[in-house]
Amino acid sequence: MYLLISTFSSPLKAQTKLTDSLKKALPLLSDRARVDCLNELGFEYSNPYWNHSTKVNTDTALIYTLQAQKESQQLNYSPGIGKSFQNLGMVEEEHGDFFKSEYYTALAISLLEKNNMQTELNRARINLGYCFYHQGRYKEAIEIYQKELPYYKAVKDSSHLSMIYRMIGKVYGQQGYTENVFRYFQKNFEITKNKDQILRFLYTPGYSVNLIKASSDTVNALLYFNQSNEYLNNQHMELNYYYETLSNIYSLKKQYDSAISCFHQINTFINSTYSDSSLKKIDLLRYSIRLAELYILINDFDHALVISSESSAKFAKGGDIVSLMPVLKNIATAYDLKSDYENSLYYTKQLLEIAEATGSRPFVRDGYLLLSDLYQRKNQSKLASNYRIKYTNLSDTIQQEDFKSKFAAWDLITKMYIEEEKYITQLKIAESQNNTTIVAVNKEKKIQLIIFISALIIGFLFTGVFIRNIKLKRRKDQLQLLMTASNAQLEKRKIEQEIAALHMQKTELEMQALRAQMNPHFIFNSLNAINCFILENNKTKASEYLTKFSRLVRLILQNSQSALISLEKELEALKLYLQLEALRFDNHFDFAIIVDKELDTLAIKVPPLIIQPFAENAVWHGLMHKEQKGYVQIELYEEGNMLYCKITDDGIGRKKAVELKSKSAASHKSMGMQITANRIAMLEQNEDAQTQIKINDLVLANGSAGGTEVILKIPVCYD
Repeated sequence: MYLLISTFSSPLKAQTKLTDSLKKALPLLSDRARVDCLNELGFEYSNPYWNHSTKVNTDTALIYTLQAQKESQQLNYSPGIGKSFQNLGMVEEEHGDFFKSEYYTALAISLLEKNNMQTELNRARINLGYCFYHQGRYKEAIEIYQKELPYYKAVKDSSHLSMIYRMIGKVYGQQGYTENVFRYFQKNFEITKNKDQILRFLYTPGYSVNLIKASSDTVNALLYFNQSNEYLNNQHMELNYYYETLSNIYSLKKQYDSAISCFHQINTFINSTYSDSSLKKIDLLRYSIRLAELYILINDFDHALVISSESSAKFAKGGDIVSLMPVLKNIATAYDLKSDYENSLYYTKQLLEIAEATGSRPFVRDGYLLLSDLYQRKNQSKLASNYRIKYTNLSDTIQQEDFKSKFAAWDLITKMYIEEEKYITQLKIAESQNNTTIVAVNKEKKIQLIIFISALIIGFLFTGVFIRNIKLKRRKDQLQLLMTASNAQLEKRKIEQEIAALHMQKTELEMQALRAQMNPHFIFNSLNAINCFILENNKTKASEYLTKFSRLVRLILQNSQSALISLEKELEALKLYLQLEALRFDNHFDFAIIVDKELDTLAIKVPPLIIQPFAENAVWHGLMHKEQKGYVQIELYEEGNMLYCKITDDGIGRKKAVELKSKSAASHKSMGMQITANRIAMLEQNEDAQTQIKINDLVLANGSAGGTEVILKIPVCYD
């Protein structure tokens, strides 16, 4: 948020004068002019571009905005309604609820566009991009920002251009593309002419300090943090920024207790100065992310977990994925260091799933490392090795890109440093005629500049040598591999891959045809069941069934978009299906899904709906005709690079089922199982589908049918 704030910050007196004028004018206005004044007051109090820690009051903003909306609707004044929705979007953005903010901002955009309110429209689009950024929708955020650049270039609005460039850089930074980060920060620097803004850029937390930290230059990071602290103190800026910088200085010196003490000072400042309770809460939660990291560093894991749990719930509810990911990492790390590996595994998987879905590569890398270490501690060496390889590959990729960005960082920071030196020199000349003092200051600055650039260059050289060695080793390994493979083998492999691709396309079409026949039947029965519950006035069961049914339909729609999904998602859909069938038939059967602890259900990929046809067969033909309560057990384990899935029921058996079921039903089910067998066979590029499925008739001690056991063999596929 601070990147946005600093772009448009103006003297407080100007804001106070404007709001006072609007308040005095309001009683004298009526109709549309009154609505415009109400909206403007709502904008002033909700405007995130002011230094909002003490000046913005969203409660007051809501009073003016909701009144403006009410009177706009009475007047059927579309521009007034659009502006009120824009204000509501900004209020929810300040509250950290990016779902609501997106909703209101989207409504505003449609009305502002309809009424040709270009200035407000472009501002609303920027707000929407900010919502997308926080929700982890990085591609959409960049697209919006890129589309807004031509407009602000045309109107020569350098402050908006500067802010957009920084925001694009920030989005790329969240994805780990540091080369693009520095490219857009440089664009920002090139259009920033105001010297005070250059100093603010240099010395405010989150700007040039982050550039140096990204270059792993601790010495110069410490130097800049000290200078930043001095600048903030001299400018009498907000104490929270001062103590945040001071905390970073202590952290770099590994004085973690002192760093934590600074955050306590921040909390005291926020609690004593914020008049808006909603803003107070969200800012405290955002500062708590770094505070939790510091508690972990001093081995106070319980304290870290306590402050992380509240922020986790808030960020998840408001769709603040950018803030949620570091919180999940803190929780997973704290549990890991407490030796609570199950909880650590749970939160690490959450982190990795979100990071992979959003494309946040640094957190994907961190998730791989956490999983590798966790599985190593749990003596699951195969999974540990798998994730260690993934971590190493991704880490190397990010590191190589970071190396390229270091040259951009060096160039950018050097330019800013020179600009700062010129500016300070001018100030010294204006303030003092003492030439000796000025020469001394310039000399000291030049020495610092030489030390700074030298440190960067040395860092670049060491990093370059390291990356060059990695590349040489990889090239050597690749050449060795190519030398051992003959041209004939490569050609054969290419042909096999083409044939396999055709088979996979054919199987996918068959799977779609199968869904087209199965889904209407299942949906019809499910709706019938809901209708029966309603007719029986069983509201609890109707509601429970409807909730599970909607979740299952959503899962099937999501899963059907991919040829392979995680085993975890497949089992989630399977569990929902069995719960629905059990509920529909008045719990006539129980079921259990048992997963071997060595299986990583998040990493293993399977075709969607690969197990469901066999579970459905067990329920409908094994258990539904059984007089007593039945039981289905689904067990999964890995042997020899094959995933085994054993579906066992204690039903009436195949022979009795054949006697009872209709021919059409028999045809339908056998076709479903046969297509599933073919899909499994195609995964292994094996034409003999029958080898993938084994069906055993179970017999009781007295010789009667004891049910059926189906064993699926699915090739193990990791993402």
